[in-house]
Parts: sequence; structure tokens; C-alpha cells
Amino acid sequence: MGPAADEESKPQAVTTLAPGESGYAGVVLSVADGSGTGGTTGRKLTVGFQGRTPHSSGGPSAIPQLPAGACTTTAR
Repeated sequence: MGPAADEESKPQAVTTLAPGESGYAGVVLSVADGSGTGGTTGRKLTVGFQGRTPHSSGGPSAIPQLPAGACTTTAR
């Protein structure tokens, strides 16, 4: 099991896309200030999607390519 979600990073607004529409999102994989310690190297990232109602499926998960050399995640 990976690190827990950052509960302080709640979405400011809900975005809804119709079938066939495109959307873009960012995922922060590390801290920029260098304060993280005890990280692990991740080689795969899976992004799940929420449907219109709570606990419903938003379709298949996405598995984006990670930067060369993988990514180091930090335990919080």
C-alpha cells in the first residue's frame, strides 16, 4: 500500500466531462522544498476515476508513463 492521500488537498470544484471529451490533470509525485525523507521508488502509477455518484465507476483506470528513472515518493 502506498502513501495516504493528502486530506488537505480537496478539489475546489467538480469537473464533469461528457463521453469523448478530453481533460487534463496534474499529479504531484514529490515535494519541491526537499523536506521529504524516507521515500520509496515507484515504477508505476495508476489513476482511478470517480463516476457521477459516490463510489461509482468512472471507467477504466489510466496508467501513465512515469519519467525516466522512475519517481521517488515520500512518506508523510
